[in-house]
Amino acid sequence: MSSAKMLGPRLSLHAERELRNIRRPRPFEQAEEKVRDGDTPSLPFNASCGGDDILPSHSTFLRPIMAARRSKPMKKINLDDIPWRERKSPRGKYHRFLRDVALAFQNPRTGPKLPGQPPFEVELVRLPPKAKNFPFHSHATEWEFYLIRSGTGKMRAGKVTRGLTAGDCVMTPPGEPHQIINTGKEDLLYYVIANNAPADFYHFPDSNKWGFSLEDVGTFRIREVNYFDGEE
Repeated sequence: MSSAKMLGPRLSLHAERELRNIRRPRPFEQAEEKVRDGDTPSLPFNASCGGDDILPSHSTFLRPIMAARRSKPMKKINLDDIPWRERKSPRGKYHRFLRDVALAFQNPRTGPKLPGQPPFEVELVRLPPKAKNFPFHSHATEWEFYLIRSGTGKMRAGKVTRGLTAGDCVMTPPGEPHQIINTGKEDLLYYVIANNAPADFYHFPDSNKWGFSLEDVGTFRIREVNYFDGEE
């Protein structure tokens, strides 16, 4: 029985066509609603989308839906829960404290295990007055971004030295030597974010050393030397 007959003989032909053309919810829309409601959708790969549309298995909209099936609670940690770790050279010229966020996320208490190594590293670093963070060095593959949170200092970058104060942002690309020095009377606090290169060559222009971060190859000239050799 047609919709027109159910509603009575007065329904016009136009109205009957309109009733027939009322669009039913498409399967992916129903699944999307379930995702919003916190449900895991059940959606066949060959579900009809209405009209002539057919949902292919490689459709881009399926990706977040299928990901929702596999989703786990996020990884989360508070900076105040990460202990400060001290790093100091033998004579104290290079001295810093850091909260390694990337390392802290390896703790299972922060959430589910990650599928692999994160593509970046994040640290909150604190430099005591007059301290330097590292010997003047450059990377072959790593980019580094610095955000100064408090304190004052200066950064050597290539052949340029510039002052640093709260709110300053600095980007150091691969190949550019860099170093941060605390020139103030209080601790210099900053964030550093770097891409997590699986392997990296680094160079120390002040002492003409090279290093290679892969399988503990070490730091070397012609022969292997200590990391701080020639720096202080």
